[in-house]
Amino acid sequence: MSSHSPVRSASAVATYTADIYLSIRSMFEDGIWDGPEPRNVVMLALLPWAVFFLVFIEATATMASSIDKIIPSATGSINRPELYCRTRGPETYLVSAICVVLAGLVIIVYEIATGWLLYKNWIKVKNLGLTSTIRRFIQAFLRTVAFTVIAILGLSLSITATFSSTEPDYGPAVVLAIDIPARTKYDDAANSGAQICDDSISRFLYLWQLMLLFWPSPSFTRRSLPLSAQAALEVDMAALSGLVIAWDVLMFLAILLLVLALVPPLFSRRVMRRKTWHTLMLSLLVFSIGQVFLVGNQTSTSPSPNICLVQVALFLSTPPFLGASTLSYSADIYISIRRMFESNDWEDGPEPQNVVILVLAPWIFFLLVFLAVILVVGLSENPPDIASPRFYCRTQNTAAVMIAVVTLIITMLCSIGLQAATGWTLYHNWIKTQKVSITSTTRRYFHTFIRTIAFTALAVIGVALGSIAAATVKGRTMVGFSMLLPIFPIGAALIFGTYQDIVSFYMFWR
Repeated sequence: MSSHSPVRSASAVATYTADIYLSIRSMFEDGIWDGPEPRNVVMLALLPWAVFFLVFIEATATMASSIDKIIPSATGSINRPELYCRTRGPETYLVSAICVVLAGLVIIVYEIATGWLLYKNWIKVKNLGLTSTIRRFIQAFLRTVAFTVIAILGLSLSITATFSSTEPDYGPAVVLAIDIPARTKYDDAANSGAQICDDSISRFLYLWQLMLLFWPSPSFTRRSLPLSAQAALEVDMAALSGLVIAWDVLMFLAILLLVLALVPPLFSRRVMRRKTWHTLMLSLLVFSIGQVFLVGNQTSTSPSPNICLVQVALFLSTPPFLGASTLSYSADIYISIRRMFESNDWEDGPEPQNVVILVLAPWIFFLLVFLAVILVVGLSENPPDIASPRFYCRTQNTAAVMIAVVTLIITMLCSIGLQAATGWTLYHNWIKTQKVSITSTTRRYFHTFIRTIAFTALAVIGVALGSIAAATVKGRTMVGFSMLLPIFPIGAALIFGTYQDIVSFYMFWR
């Protein structure tokens, strides 16, 4: 239970920050300066307890099926205080970590929104002289921010303790197989009394040392890590079953978020999106589905060659599909903004006449790359095999990887160029925009442009991670970089799925 109480705490802080944000927003919008609690305060109060009990029940059921894995904290180590029990099963820790990370992201987003709301209405507040109410909210906001900073530090320390669930001395042993005899000799030579006092700090520093294992340069890793940690480069396949579960959970979460973002524009007349936006979201959905195409065969010794071939084709063709969709969406926004400034019809911002080409081109591009990978990999002498840590299949054919990487880099460079041109167009016409006073249209395009920039930055990080993971054609898959890949579709769903009209579509009770 002690390892899952942070889930309830993080959920409680998330609902508290949401409560503050909704109260401040209603105070500014409705003119009710008492700062009333939102109408859905009951849901905000009960949600943390519901999340806590769900995670608690899930953890209890998981550990009950493997009760022999629950051991005292000091088992196997003479210099560990028996503060609590732990489990050797990584699945329970991963579920808690995912919930805490998601709640932390919600907290940070709400705090940024609250800070922006207070800053934007600061002049109005000063003119009306609402010192008492605003001062109370500002104090609550600042205390929440301070608590969040402390919570991040606490989570960093608790992660070091959680990751020592399998072997207390060795950092993230859930992920890595540590050279236990070498490390035990070091522990026996250390003073047991002083080691207890220094253990938290040393474990924290040792965790960050082990994180260097995820660096792509093996020579850098060998120079930076202790000799006893170099054996951690070999992945323990038995311990990675929890990572496979976490990978699948994160990818299915991305699929769920993308579907939730796609539903309102398809079924509501009040939520309108550009056709290229739908193509971009569908490309993200296809990308996420391709990553979990191997579900059900990840633990098998030799999955079906046909399934593995299709999964490799999806894995290599969906990133260029994403790049082409981003390019089409960026071109659509640029052409629309340029036509808006050149014509007198400022309020419409019409889609370009060649929008059909922009919509169909990414799909044609995706099919061509998919078929090319199928032919190149299918006709090669070395069939695709499942990669360690068994998230997806891989191929040793360099030509197929180069096709995907080159096309992806070209499309992303073109997208960045179009976004730079869009930013210059907005900046160049900023004075004209202020004179004509088309704030609603310009604000809409400005918000779209900012979200596209954020998505492009996230895509560049995803390209870097994907390139590192795909570059291990003739070597081991880097577990750390592979585990970071689900952040890309989840972040994209949060970027494009958090518009006010989309969120209002699901808030049917208001």
